[in-house]
Amino acid sequence: MINKIIFVDFDDTLCLHKKNIYSEKYLAYNPLDICDTVYKDSLPNVKLIDYLYKKKETEDCYIMLLTSACSKMFDIKKIWCTKHCPELFDDYFAVSIDASKTDVMKAFIDRLGLDKKECLFIDDSCSDRKNAEIYGIQIISPQIIELLEK
Repeated sequence: MINKIIFVDFDDTLCLHKKNIYSEKYLAYNPLDICDTVYKDSLPNVKLIDYLYKKKETEDCYIMLLTSACSKMFDIKKIWCTKHCPELFDDYFAVSIDASKTDVMKAFIDRLGLDKKECLFIDDSCSDRKNAEIYGIQIISPQIIELLEK
């Protein structure tokens, strides 16, 4: 039974980009073939990944990647996750451009009958975090993860 969900954003939260990686040219390729090329200059947020593994181990959390992406980029992000944080995510969800991450989180929380105060959203976007906080979901900026471990 799921008691708590941790929703985690991908870009500049889980995967730290040194430059803008998006290009329409990638959409023509097989995601398996292009993943390493798309993210060659990006680094995993090791502190966040370690934090999430610890949470999963100690609190039995359901961890979901919640990211904005078209289907092709979403597939590439899932492949990246299996390489850099295997078996961390219980589920993956791509939010379309006409929906908000908070609306998606609300739907999951309501469908599962969870207490929104027991759920957590980790995202680098101030506006996405603010919307989740207004709804009542706990929020964390990925930049403060190392402070939580002290």
